[in-house]
Amino acid sequence: MKFLPYLALLFASPLGLAASIPEISERIDQLVDAKLVEKELERNEPATDSTLVRRIYLDVAGRVPTRQEVILFQKDENPRKADALIEKLLSSEEFTARFFHFWSDLLRTRTTISIGGQSRAAGTAFHEWMRENIRQNRPYDEIVHDILTAEGVSWENPAVGFYLRDFGMPLDQSAIISQTFLGTHIVCAQCHDHPFDDWTQKDYFHQAAFTFGVKTVNANENLTQLSQAMKRNPDAFPGSQDYDRKAIRSALSDMGFYQRFNRVVHNTAPLRLPHDYQYDDAKPKSKVHAATIMGAVAEASDKEDRPRVFADWMVSKENPKFARVMVNRLWKHAMGIGLFEPEDDLRDTTFIYNKPLLDYLEEQFKELDFDQKALLQAIYQSQTYQAKASPNDVAIGEPYYFPGPLLRRMTAEQMWDSLGALLYTKNPFGAEYNKLIAKEEKARVELVDAILSQPDKRLYRLLQTTITSAEERIEKIEGLQADLVAAQKKGDKPQVAKLQEEVRFWSRNSRSMMVEKTFIPEWARLIERVKKSPRKQHAPVIKAVAKNLEDHGPKEGTVEQRLRDFVTDEGKRGYGAALPRMGFLAHLNERRSIEAQMAAYRKGQIAKWEVKKKDLKDFRKIASSMRDFTRAYQLPIPSPVGHLMLEFGQSDKDLVNNASQEPAVTQVLALMNDRKLDVLENPYSRFSLETAEASQQGLLNRLYLSFLARPVRPHERKLFEQIAEEQGEPLTAAFVARTLLNTREFLFIQ
Repeated sequence: MKFLPYLALLFASPLGLAASIPEISERIDQLVDAKLVEKELERNEPATDSTLVRRIYLDVAGRVPTRQEVILFQKDENPRKADALIEKLLSSEEFTARFFHFWSDLLRTRTTISIGGQSRAAGTAFHEWMRENIRQNRPYDEIVHDILTAEGVSWENPAVGFYLRDFGMPLDQSAIISQTFLGTHIVCAQCHDHPFDDWTQKDYFHQAAFTFGVKTVNANENLTQLSQAMKRNPDAFPGSQDYDRKAIRSALSDMGFYQRFNRVVHNTAPLRLPHDYQYDDAKPKSKVHAATIMGAVAEASDKEDRPRVFADWMVSKENPKFARVMVNRLWKHAMGIGLFEPEDDLRDTTFIYNKPLLDYLEEQFKELDFDQKALLQAIYQSQTYQAKASPNDVAIGEPYYFPGPLLRRMTAEQMWDSLGALLYTKNPFGAEYNKLIAKEEKARVELVDAILSQPDKRLYRLLQTTITSAEERIEKIEGLQADLVAAQKKGDKPQVAKLQEEVRFWSRNSRSMMVEKTFIPEWARLIERVKKSPRKQHAPVIKAVAKNLEDHGPKEGTVEQRLRDFVTDEGKRGYGAALPRMGFLAHLNERRSIEAQMAAYRKGQIAKWEVKKKDLKDFRKIASSMRDFTRAYQLPIPSPVGHLMLEFGQSDKDLVNNASQEPAVTQVLALMNDRKLDVLENPYSRFSLETAEASQQGLLNRLYLSFLARPVRPHERKLFEQIAEEQGEPLTAAFVARTLLNTREFLFIQ
């Protein structure tokens, strides 16, 4: 029997020919078995239905299965029911939700790319672009090619978000590209020859030259040109000489603030060696041409489109590392450990646990034209994946030969999404709402761009309005401060508190006031103008605002008055509401449609669960908290400080793949005390509704099936019965749920 795997290899599909998914799965098993026989090891037994259904849902859909899904799987008599479930989930939006985090960790994506909450438009656009790539199952090589050649503004080409992530750091970006797509650490060679590999400092600069001309731009190009024109020819801008340069810079900054960190341009700037270059193969500050440092040599002059030449080389099937590194990442994503470790440090000396398997998967990935989902499906449908997990604690450098997947803890996102699946009725509008948010963010920066893409003289008039508004604000603050000093001298504490709050208000809202004083009148002018001479670049978003204002806005007054009334309400919202509501206005019909559907859905839930009028408050708490417990891929990334996902090791996106799955005492405390889990006591949480009429025995079975995908065992039932007896009252669903949440069986993927 030990020789069967070797015999099977003789009849397997040869390298270089595309195989079907079942054939790839079978070959995976053959190659794994061959290595196990060689090492005198055995494959783990097949996983039980309970273990397998829970693993599949966690790995493919990113959450634990519901009780009904567990029961349905266990009752299914189809011998290929696991394969059928895998295929179904891979085609669902839930796979998008799960696989998005794989890409987010790899590319270190943030909702607000820059520090201080700026560039939300770019971050949101890049996230939705990645989600759409996953939905469409775009080939890996196409995605990477788009990323490396990206240029323009985020609302036209969201892929620029990758370059914006390392704003102003082109040399560091080169190291990140190598680590991300080539699994190669060359960062040490930025300052000196690599101490452990063949890369020299000059090699590093040769490769960095490809993307050195990719420039991330902070300021709006038109405002920069206006500033330069005012300096060159001040007479062309009447009154400009009367303005303080500091006031001009401040006004230009306020006008361009909402488009910061949103633009990438390509130029032909040459890269030069550093001034302190110490090696004798070149002189300090000498120009370096673009050239690859591994595989087939690719070169480019400064006059060529260097990023495109680099991207063509990167995604080529002849590239020795591009496909190989991603295959290993996908294998680790499914199995818990790579065919080599670390996954982003592949060298000639790297020990590969099963080289024939890695070679085969790399070749098939290429033959599948870099179809990530197809390769994952083949891995998931293999007997290797569907075997019992190994509880080994594999140390760094220790080989693992895959008798089954490795036992591993849930990721932070799997934990969060599982809690949502257990406690809340599914929100069917999450993906559509996410797309809408991305559209609204895009509309906001497009509307600002419609204003800033006008001729210098028009922009100058807007600049004058902004400066005047700023002067009025400063005068207002100075008056308030004088009144504050007088109130302090009088000892009038209520008046002091009131004036301090007013000073803070006027001090914090300079940009928002600029929007209302400068941008709103200009948007009104563009709305009136668009019918006469529509500008191709911005006509669609202006027309959308004009139509929605006409259909849903106030009917009396000028366009400016109606627009101002619609998007601002200083008495309730304060300054700062205008720009977000302009984004809403551009897609108002879509927002109202989704909100109406959500309201109808909640109404249906009230009817389904027969919620009494006196209990509506409890139900509405659940309905509103659905926003907090929406899928992790729809929330801001990374999570804010103190969030449950950060507690469970969510990546902070500073480094490639730096999420943690290490345990901590604080995680237990979070599961016991986090206020988001107060929903456990709410009678209208999902599991409360499903267990409300259950007997003590039925309660345990239902919750065990929900949390652990298996029935309660006799000794566990006995333990809970003892606890109930000691307490002198029946166990509550919340008590059992909190207990199960803190078990290792819940926290681990078996």
